[in-house]
Amino acid sequence: MKRILKVYVSIATVLVISVFVQGCDSQSKQIEEGEGVTLSGKINYPQNGLIILEKINGREVEPYDTITLKPDNTFRHFVALESPGYFRLNIYGIQVLTIILNKSDLEIIADGNNASGFADIKGSTEIQQLRNLKQFIQVNYVSKENQLNQEFVKAKQSKNESLASEAQEAYLDLQAQKEKAVKEQIEKMGASLAVLQAINYIDKDKNFEFVARISEKLTAVYPMEPNIINLAAEVELLRKMSIGQPAPEIALPGPDGEIVKLSSLKGKYVMVEFWAEWCKPCRIENPNVVRAYNQYRDKGFEIFGVSLDKTKEKWLKAINDDGLIWIHVSDLKGWKSEGARIYNVSSIPASFLLDQKGVIIAKNLRGDALYQKLAKIFGE
Repeated sequence: MKRILKVYVSIATVLVISVFVQGCDSQSKQIEEGEGVTLSGKINYPQNGLIILEKINGREVEPYDTITLKPDNTFRHFVALESPGYFRLNIYGIQVLTIILNKSDLEIIADGNNASGFADIKGSTEIQQLRNLKQFIQVNYVSKENQLNQEFVKAKQSKNESLASEAQEAYLDLQAQKEKAVKEQIEKMGASLAVLQAINYIDKDKNFEFVARISEKLTAVYPMEPNIINLAAEVELLRKMSIGQPAPEIALPGPDGEIVKLSSLKGKYVMVEFWAEWCKPCRIENPNVVRAYNQYRDKGFEIFGVSLDKTKEKWLKAINDDGLIWIHVSDLKGWKSEGARIYNVSSIPASFLLDQKGVIIAKNLRGDALYQKLAKIFGE
């Protein structure tokens, strides 16, 4: 089938653990020309249309091959591979299964008539790696996270800020424990293509050195895999915004329309805070930031708030409602904000603490961590 259609996607949105497959171990080598794998299985409820095997090339998806069912609804199809990689089995445009093709033949059984219908894929150790990781997180952390979230909401509803703060700090501690444990699990996977999905469980920015090392390991084994090439590019963007690097300039309009430059604040310790009116976690964190600002503003601490809002009225109302009395800028372009692009911000809240020379000295300080850092800076 000619590869004529390209669909833009984000790999993070299509890599579904329950259908993630690979057929190699950590020592897998590049597939040689002419090699491939066999896909076999059954579609329980065939529909009208085509079963298309699609190749995921970074942010693009393009048709790679087609599969035809036999009269008994089974199939057996050889796929010639140019190299190992990520694929999607698009069943009639209804049910989409993300898989990894490498050296192992796969057996696939799927309903085919429902986007969230039954699907089972056998034939690789990697799918088990990812299932084990998901189960590990589910058993050890999910219920605890839910409990702490409930405690936080209950404390907020009863206006008990002390209990809310305790629940928030406990949640942050739990997240730190989870990330450490997940990294240990990832290390055990070796240079498996499963790692590319597994690292989505951790904060890549906060764990930059770890992710950079993983990227190098994967690149050495799969140098031509587009998604790993993309990861390497992402690592380079993160490197530019890592601790010890000079913070890039931001020059955006303030509420009055006048351009405000981040560089105008040199000589102070500045926290560049990316947030938005519609971002619930941002609004929950705002009281902590307000308290920190009120305590240290007279000692040389400033905040440069960059909003990812699109509506000026909502932006200004949130500033007023939350008592955010520091410097604010926004080009009102949402996720297309120039500031977010320059700082490689893909989720909020996100923050960068700069020293008096404009060098990044900390990132994403939340809750008590911000107080502790500022207390150390200002000798308290």
